[in-house]
Amino acid sequence: MTKAEEKKLTMNLKQISDSMKYRTIALRAVLDDLELLWKELEEVAEKWNVMLKEGCYEKDKP
Repeated sequence: MTKAEEKKLTMNLKQISDSMKYRTIALRAVLDDLELLWKELEEVAEKWNVMLKEGCYEKDKP
């Protein structure tokens, strides 16, 4: 392998590495958002369960 080929390969590997780093950061951000949304959904579900148990919800209301 020539020096030029080696340099080109090294640059390509660095670009791939950087790309993967940014994708990993983006995926972590998405997972954090999903975790927050899941917690909010659980809270809403708990409130609905309480309302249903207490009879606060009427099916006929729009």
